[in-house]
Amino acid sequence: MLLYTKSQKFHYQLATLGKLLTVLVLFLAAFEPISAYSCEKHESTNQITFGNPEAKLAVTQHFSLGSTEFVRFAKEEFPVFKANFIDTGLVSWTFCPHVTDLATIQLVSCLETLSFSQKPLFFDRVLLELSPRTFGEIPQILIRSLEDLSISEKKIELLQLLNLGEFFNRSAEFLNQKVFAKPPSYIEIGERIFNYLIYPAAIRYQIEQQL
Repeated sequence: MLLYTKSQKFHYQLATLGKLLTVLVLFLAAFEPISAYSCEKHESTNQITFGNPEAKLAVTQHFSLGSTEFVRFAKEEFPVFKANFIDTGLVSWTFCPHVTDLATIQLVSCLETLSFSQKPLFFDRVLLELSPRTFGEIPQILIRSLEDLSISEKKIELLQLLNLGEFFNRSAEFLNQKVFAKPPSYIEIGERIFNYLIYPAAIRYQIEQQL
């Protein structure tokens, strides 16, 4: 009975947090996005890498989780690239987050608690649930994705009490910015940079040319 009450209270807190995030996102929408924090290319604690880091070709995709264009690419196009190039050992593909929205702030907070091998598993689970209709449920999606990795209840509780506190501190700093950035839409293929909103066939061509 105690465990049920505790779990019920925990999920109630998540629902409240989701509503608060929705309000904050609407507040941010009033600002014209022009600049922000940029992903540190070699800062592995915040990045998600699929495939062998020693593969022949390295691809780095810059993103923010609140971008509907990125979510569409990651859910529809990325699995094809993964099957053809990553799972075959030819390419390593790294997702490099840029904090241009509150969803990415919280994603980064979770990534910092995971090992290198857990990050792609976690990200797969997040993408499975994520869609433009579920953006207001980001906190719940992140927690469920951690639970799917069999992260202990004690660790999830710690994330709730500590990381979300840090998340709100970061959010406050984010809201105090005078200007905000547009979500990044570029991808590094080897030493060359392209916009990943172009046709997937063009990205595939560039990968094949460099292999």
